Amino acid sequence: MSKHRHQRIEQENHRKAFEMYFALGEKRSYRQIAQQLGVSLPTIKLWARSFSWQRRIAERDAEGARRMADRTLQETATDQQRNRKLLNLALSKLARAVLDGSVKMNLSDLDRLIRLQTFLDERRDEKSGRPETVADVLAELETPRLRELIAFLQERSQQVPDGDGE
Repeated sequence: MSKHRHQRIEQENHRKAFEMYFALGEKRSYRQIAQQLGVSLPTIKLWARSFSWQRRIAERDAEGARRMADRTLQETATDQQRNRKLLNLALSKLARAVLDGSVKMNLSDLDRLIRLQTFLDERRDEKSGRPETVADVLAELETPRLRELIAFLQERSQQVPDGDGE
């Protein structure tokens, strides 16, 4: 029989050796595993070849990276959703305050808020990569109170004279 024969069936001791090897992380070495298990280095190398330790490590690392990316995307989506809710709540409260006269606001203030909302929504114009125009964003808003606020501000801005002021 050849010195480089492959083991055919992975036994519990082979799995344990692989798990120990994997757990060593960046500092893993066949020599360490051989010493810890009290077997020869050539035996560990045979097991590693026979049971594809390097391929299995690469698969586990890739799976771990996928899970981490998924978790990061989920956390990012959750954060963005929370930020949008907070912004929508702030816009609704602001709209009520402007309409009842307790807060003075102009179109540039509204423009900044809408651009913030656009940024949080990650809406981008496909050609320029910039946020859509305020008019595009306003056209998509579903909040009747916000539409009422916009109309109120537009009407008010037409009443304010340009130039020297009063």
